[in-house]
Amino acid sequence: MVRLWQILGYDEIAKRIAQGLEDAADITLIEGPPGVGKSWLAKGLGAMWEESGGVAVVIQGDSLKSDASLYPFESAMARLPKRWRVDWSSVKPLAQAGELVVGTAGIVTATVETAARAHRGHQRNRGLVLGDSEQEVMFSLEKLGRKRPLLLVADNLHWWDPCSLRLLAALADPDLIDTFPFLEHVRILAVQTLAKY
Repeated sequence: MVRLWQILGYDEIAKRIAQGLEDAADITLIEGPPGVGKSWLAKGLGAMWEESGGVAVVIQGDSLKSDASLYPFESAMARLPKRWRVDWSSVKPLAQAGELVVGTAGIVTATVETAARAHRGHQRNRGLVLGDSEQEVMFSLEKLGRKRPLLLVADNLHWWDPCSLRLLAALADPDLIDTFPFLEHVRILAVQTLAKY
């Protein structure tokens, strides 16, 4: 029986994206025309990340707020629940089954497990490396990523303001890991519509 996601090629796309998240070399980008399922796929991978024991946060651009500095981050932080209470051991088999269905061959689950084992629990002395607003966002993200690997789904990147784009780039900068060690285990999955649209 051939499934729709196989016909559309999403199984291969999901596997390549999952591999990019595992390699963690840079920001993994999903790009294409409007309405093809880019955001749906990214959020589905975010759900699998959480089911595998990580934390996923959707940081979404808004066409009406594209000139508001750091709007995507501040909006995402305001929507987060105060406490995360999930027994991850009970949902791990679900995540593994989900990976078989989507076709990521267990890469998401393995990446989350590896990052969780390698997590450094200590903090280092921090100098001022970013502006106050940016550091506030960093501290909020650090709280989320303190005990579990963090996946940031940067959706609608084409509507992000310049300050938010600079902060997203800073999150992927290896030089910031000394200041914010949690960044070593952060993965970034960005979604944007092609410029011609």
